[in-house]
Amino acid sequence: MTKEKQTIKSEKVTQPEIRFQQGNCSAAVFINKAGKDGKDIEIRSVTLQKSYKDKNDEWQHTNSFSGNDLPKIIRVAERAFDFLTTKAKI
Repeated sequence: MTKEKQTIKSEKVTQPEIRFQQGNCSAAVFINKAGKDGKDIEIRSVTLQKSYKDKNDEWQHTNSFSGNDLPKIIRVAERAFDFLTTKAKI
């Protein structure tokens, strides 16, 4: 019996540059690197999510929001937008 060597390709988990939270809702800003006209550029994107505990008391995340979540989502989205517009001016 021969042993085969298995290689596992691990991808680096990208961490957000910054995260804004209001209650159980959050906005995370990520940096994505791309090439344009032979130059490396950074493009930022924002992910919105709500955290909650399921019936087994385990944390889950969703990007579906109720009407009661919307004020919190608006607040974290505004804070992310402020960060993006300030960051672009630096």
